[in-house]
Amino acid sequence: MANRRPRRRRKLSPQELLQVLQRFVQCNTWYWSRRTLEEYPELLTDEADEMMERFVEAQTDGGVRCYLQEHRRMLRRCREVGVEEAFAEREKGIT
Repeated sequence: MANRRPRRRRKLSPQELLQVLQRFVQCNTWYWSRRTLEEYPELLTDEADEMMERFVEAQTDGGVRCYLQEHRRMLRRCREVGVEEAFAEREKGIT
């Protein structure tokens, strides 16, 4: 049996990245947010972080702004310690 290499995905366009970010923040649970992140590791790029920053800055509703900031913090924490550790911290109430 020949070794199978995972197919490399093409880079997401800015519009596609925007759609994936929207999908990430619109998930009903952190479980589904994590699944989205695992499917699209591009959410951990500088480009995605800059888009999240613009989302937050553009938001005038305080509740929505806090919600977006929480998701941005999660993405940043995933970049710092890895996806598994960041979500484990969240489950334990550390972050």
